[in-house]
Amino acid sequence: MKTKQTHAIPVVFTSKQLCLADVGAFATEQTPLLIAEIERNQLGFNGPCIFVYYQVPQDARSLFTLDICFPVCRPQAYAGDFACKTLAPIDCAVRHYQGPLADLFNEGYAPLIAEIKQSGRAFSGESREVYHLWESPQSNQNQIEIQFGLLPNSAFH
Repeated sequence: MKTKQTHAIPVVFTSKQLCLADVGAFATEQTPLLIAEIERNQLGFNGPCIFVYYQVPQDARSLFTLDICFPVCRPQAYAGDFACKTLAPIDCAVRHYQGPLADLFNEGYAPLIAEIKQSGRAFSGESREVYHLWESPQSNQNQIEIQFGLLPNSAFH
């Protein structure tokens, strides 16, 4: 299992409580609005889009919170319709996935979850998807980094 520590990341973001079935519609609606807002305010993009999931349930219908975030160079210059914050650094297990969204869980999430459980590490409740390359939901070229936050474990320090 590959692990790493992320760094603090200033972002412009939007947040919503929703269920897994509603993520696609929320992302399709909000992502272009965020991009336009960042460009209009000349904040400068400073990395790929990051979806941050908090306390994702085991089923597709229970509610959780999703933040859609874009790292920016000049967050202090922003006073618009969306919010700014700094994503805190997290220790996380990481897996890189390439392909269509239809296979993301089986080929990306499931193997990483199994590795984390086998390692004995505990999930922090925060997970992230970093969209290094995005073409479309069906594209085989999408490149997504899956990050599961991990609670501290002295055996690994």
